[in-house]
Amino acid sequence: MKVDEVDLGLVEDKIERLLRNVEHDHLMLDNRQKKVALVVSSLLPKPLLSTLLAAIFTTLQATSITLLPPSVMAVVGAGVRSALVVDIGWAETTVSTVYEYREVMQVRSVRAGKLLIESFTNMLDQSTEQPLTFEDVEEVMTRMGWCRERGNEQQSTDQSNATLVNILPSTVNVQIPFNRLAEPIEDALFSRGTSSSDFDDHDQPLHLLMYSALLHLPQDIRTLCVSRLIFTGGISNTPGLKSRLIKELETLITKRGWDTVKNYGSAQGKREEHFKRNVERKEMPSHMESNSVKFAEEPKKLSETTDESPSDEPSNIPARDQQPEIDPVVAKIVQQTLQAAGGPQVSREVRAVETLGAWTGASLVTSLRVHGVVEIERDRFLQHGLIGATSKKDVSVAQQRQSFGPGVKPGAGEKTSTLGIWA
Repeated sequence: MKVDEVDLGLVEDKIERLLRNVEHDHLMLDNRQKKVALVVSSLLPKPLLSTLLAAIFTTLQATSITLLPPSVMAVVGAGVRSALVVDIGWAETTVSTVYEYREVMQVRSVRAGKLLIESFTNMLDQSTEQPLTFEDVEEVMTRMGWCRERGNEQQSTDQSNATLVNILPSTVNVQIPFNRLAEPIEDALFSRGTSSSDFDDHDQPLHLLMYSALLHLPQDIRTLCVSRLIFTGGISNTPGLKSRLIKELETLITKRGWDTVKNYGSAQGKREEHFKRNVERKEMPSHMESNSVKFAEEPKKLSETTDESPSDEPSNIPARDQQPEIDPVVAKIVQQTLQAAGGPQVSREVRAVETLGAWTGASLVTSLRVHGVVEIERDRFLQHGLIGATSKKDVSVAQQRQSFGPGVKPGAGEKTSTLGIWA
């Protein structure tokens, strides 16, 4: 977004007018001090963020505003601690990795609602000579858009026997095959017929974007997030889109695995031999068990001839082939950890989790009186602007090395000027 082309004064006036209407029609507020929790993306430009904060401080007379990321609030609304949040918005699609209520990584793609509207417009322009308005195209996309299942190509090729659908009967009488209403999603969000090597980093299809985000995660975080996929945004409610994304992701994981190298070229044969060697090496302990039994039987026979007790003789089984002893303390700790986490973790299973939304998650967080990492006070904001944002060190998860001199230690709960991920 080009902020230099936006009239920030006009934006502030519109926000103040909206807040007054909401306060007058939907809210019952008194004159007591209020604290506001604002769910806002970390990608919002600083001038717009400053304008939004100034309008809230002026209109609602709030004492402080806490900034909360929408991806983390969506995870809270789903009732989990870690997840892969796929937000299909208007201008772009963001895939955020949340681990233990912390946003650790985020990737983006321009394949979202705007590109989908353009694809629907091109399809409808081919079926009618009369130009359609934006509202008409949006109504067709919302009411009649759908996503085809993976591998079902007969629905796109066999259009002669397809059902004709009459769209927009009140304005334009247009009849198009029902199967064609799934083509814009194939072109805009999945980019059918295009090789994966032709995409740039900013226009990846959604299934490749999700796979790339999971591929660059550590193994422990990936195991948690692959079984907790959260889809948000208005476009995600399109019929069949969520199941299609899950099937595409399962296919990519089955085909490629978690190997970061896409093409080995001439070294493909050596890679397959190395893979077979690793498989055989993993199967070695099962063969060693039969040998260990033979080794264990020989000392027993020797002890019978020499009349020595078998307990006094050392075992000939190598230590690497012996079964490790079970530590009861470690086993109890693992059991308690699983009980605290809500049961055993689901791994290597691609599945989706429903969420109540970022607004519900923020309501839960504020009702529990959880302190946010970034909190902006009214007086400090009016004096210093965004520099007045404070962050409590006992709440922040980022460990920083700071030098305070010999014998000087930072105080508990000391505040520093920072915006966190909004900086």
